[in-house]
Amino acid sequence: IHAGLYYPANSIKARLCVTGRRNLYKFATENGVPFKQLGKLVVATSEAEVPLLQAIAERAQLNGVGDLRKMDAAQVEAIEPEISCKAALLSPSSGIIDSHLLMQALEGHLTASGGTIVLNTTVEGVRVRSNETLEILALNKGQTTTVTSRNLHVAAGLGMSSLRALLPKRNGY
Repeated sequence: IHAGLYYPANSIKARLCVTGRRNLYKFATENGVPFKQLGKLVVATSEAEVPLLQAIAERAQLNGVGDLRKMDAAQVEAIEPEISCKAALLSPSSGIIDSHLLMQALEGHLTASGGTIVLNTTVEGVRVRSNETLEILALNKGQTTTVTSRNLHVAAGLGMSSLRALLPKRNGY
């Protein structure tokens, strides 16, 4: 679970990351999805890298990440003796989540609301109809089908960059 340290200030990625992190922890808590807010260390291994930590801290602050802590080498060694560094930032809001149980919880909410999940499907095209619904042309198990929807949530992983070219611009995205 990313805190939102690295994205350009006030970018869509930064806003979605920070808001998404808060919402994800809340959702996980409310739905019994295991997570650990372990934190993360961003380290400078040389004096030349120390100013880079300051730049990361400033960008994170602009993005709404207000819990970063600056640490010196002794403070880092006290919590992680195997790390040798000059300085670090501790991001306590970074964490991990049980992704399998998260997907099950999300699926339960989606299907309970009348949504449908379509897996292992090749999207061949997407267009916006005159009534603002989406028409998705897809290939599933060798059969072409058309699906209409008001919303589309995509979990395409590495395939997202090629799929993005097929998606119409809507709502500022």
